[in-house]
Amino acid sequence: MDVRKIFKAASDKLMAEFVQSGEIHHQGGKGTLREDAFSDFLSKQLPSRYAVGRGEVINSENFTSGQIDLIIHDPFYCPKIVSSPSHSVFPIESVYGAISIKSNLNSTQLQEAYQNIESFHKIVIRKPFTVGGNGFKSGLRYPHPVTAVVAYKADRSLEAISDQIKRLDENIEDITWRPDFICVLEKGIIGPRNLLRGDFNAFQLPPEITDLCSLRKTGRHTLLKIYLQLLREINKITLRPLDLENYENMPQIVGRFRVRRHDSFARLENHVTPTNATRLTKLAIQTIVEQSVEMTRGKAFEAWFGQPMNDPDNTMALDAVVRCFNPRHLPPISPTYMQERASGQKPSEEVFYPYQIEIDNVEYFVDFTSLPPNSFEENPDLTFEELMSG
Repeated sequence: MDVRKIFKAASDKLMAEFVQSGEIHHQGGKGTLREDAFSDFLSKQLPSRYAVGRGEVINSENFTSGQIDLIIHDPFYCPKIVSSPSHSVFPIESVYGAISIKSNLNSTQLQEAYQNIESFHKIVIRKPFTVGGNGFKSGLRYPHPVTAVVAYKADRSLEAISDQIKRLDENIEDITWRPDFICVLEKGIIGPRNLLRGDFNAFQLPPEITDLCSLRKTGRHTLLKIYLQLLREINKITLRPLDLENYENMPQIVGRFRVRRHDSFARLENHVTPTNATRLTKLAIQTIVEQSVEMTRGKAFEAWFGQPMNDPDNTMALDAVVRCFNPRHLPPISPTYMQERASGQKPSEEVFYPYQIEIDNVEYFVDFTSLPPNSFEENPDLTFEELMSG
């Protein structure tokens, strides 16, 4: 058996479908057919632990990648958040790699592919983790998904493409966000020759940056080389465990802010039970951000309780930076205030009794009584009964 001949036949089939798709006049239809052809090839050739889809990738901070032509993901462990044949939404924890498919790799198409892959890398969760169970592994680096640009053709030489890649690499925000390799079927591959990934999710670029643009004129065997390089890289990746609660509690986008714990309040007006829960308005959130003062969490608790917190083991991270919204400079709670509340009396004094919310990954201690009128609105996504059910 000659494996090269098998992959050459698969490459011929892909190119035949590429030519056939040229008869379609609608550009979107052409692109979909060409993505389908390469997706079908990968789906048949990759081991069953990998699946191929298309759509977007999302992380638990509510950042999305934008549209990705082909996504290599775990079909067993991680669910799709939205699923359809043409467009799915995948949690980043389920993704091994992303591929941009191009019909003709001109300079504009390559630059666009670079930008799309850079956007994808920006949402990767960059925290180490531990995998439990029988396959226990400790101290794993965050997984660095495999990325590639695959083109059916290019009306220019591989040398010209390599020169453009060098220029794009000079302008990218983080060099590790570049595509791992770029290839043109029937022509060749541009990218590192050796593995980029190692044990424990290690990711290492070549010591010589010029090796990133190493050029291989693999010709008829390009598809086989792409497949083998892709498989070697994704086999080195251990995915981060998925915690669906992180997605259930992901921040909501309110204007230009990402906000948590701002939308689940039961505000009784004239002792009438509301139909819906209430939430802070966009203007209220903006007011909180603009008028809050930065301090440590320890100082925020001191402003709340009137004395330093006793935390010898620092389990409360009292030195963490937070923001405090207390524009009226209300005093801390007092023994009198607590006694009156405990006895059911209306407190005779106003004090700083904050509620904690999160805006753009920063903890805020907010005095709601200092907010302007009409700072709350009904939350149409949460009824009062749903709120009270927990």
